[in-house]
Amino acid sequence: VLDVDPEAGKDRRLLYFDLPRQESLDRWMEAIPAAVRNLERWQGEGDHARLCAQRVTVNVLSRYALGRGAQDTQALSREEVLERLERGDGEALLRAHTSLRSDKEFAVSAVRRNSASLQHLPQALRSDRDVVLQAVQGDGMALAYADESMKADKEVVLAAVEKDGMALQHSDASLQADIDIVMTAILSSPKAIEFAAPEIQEDAEVF
Repeated sequence: VLDVDPEAGKDRRLLYFDLPRQESLDRWMEAIPAAVRNLERWQGEGDHARLCAQRVTVNVLSRYALGRGAQDTQALSREEVLERLERGDGEALLRAHTSLRSDKEFAVSAVRRNSASLQHLPQALRSDRDVVLQAVQGDGMALAYADESMKADKEVVLAAVEKDGMALQHSDASLQADIDIVMTAILSSPKAIEFAAPEIQEDAEVF
């Protein structure tokens, strides 16, 4: 609820709007520009619109801060997260303290215990070669959760298909046409041939 015109006395009007409810508290921040634009369209240019914009920003920032604090209070510690990952709870990473979510050392420890937890890491870490290599060395199919840049990284993909040839399906098309990658994948899993580039599948001399 925003007080559109605090000086208007009994003629004061209240503007009701709903910010989108998102599972991620970070989306509160993304809601600010849209809310401000909506207010400006409704109220027009001028002091009132600016006042509303300021109040929207304060309101959202307050909710963001309160929500973030509540989230961190209930978050699992480093040791708790790693223990749960070890037991097979790949989603434990979602309940990690926010300060841990972007920590590379912690990320390496997490994917070492549970390769599938790679999917719950920020994009910056899913595009980190050290982190992704650790994940695919435990489970080649974790390549599916890596950033696109890592799916085109020959060292990463080679490690993935050595562990599980079927990971070839998640690699970049350029590497599905790489004979070294394809042969390694087939040695690990003969069925991986179906994910090789057509020209390799048609080359009888290879097999």
